[in-house]
Amino acid sequence: MKLIDQWDLPLALKSEANDFSHWRIKDKRKQVLKMHFKLCALRSKIIPLPVTVEFTRISPRFLDEEDNLRIAFKTVKDYVADFLIPGKRMGQADSDKRIKWKYNQEKGKPQRFTIKYYAED
Repeated sequence: MKLIDQWDLPLALKSEANDFSHWRIKDKRKQVLKMHFKLCALRSKIIPLPVTVEFTRISPRFLDEEDNLRIAFKTVKDYVADFLIPGKRMGQADSDKRIKWKYNQEKGKPQRFTIKYYAED
């Protein structure tokens, strides 16, 4: 696979499954994520399909891989899919078969995450 583009976002990701914060706090977090995502999308290259999208969460502590890591990336995944396949309702494009999703995590500080786009061979 060939790396097409990489986005580095300086935001901490929390799993919504274990987060009992007030809805306004959650909404503010999503608004900040959306702003950073739009900035990355504006400077991005055109990404052809099919594509493999690899998410990597960098944080001092790991989330369990099966549930919480995927849940933490759910909103990001929706934004990425909407960016790659515009025109569908938010949350509908992520099931497109031309996009493969991979999830990773690493220990590190400061908390952040990366999105890498790979061309399919």
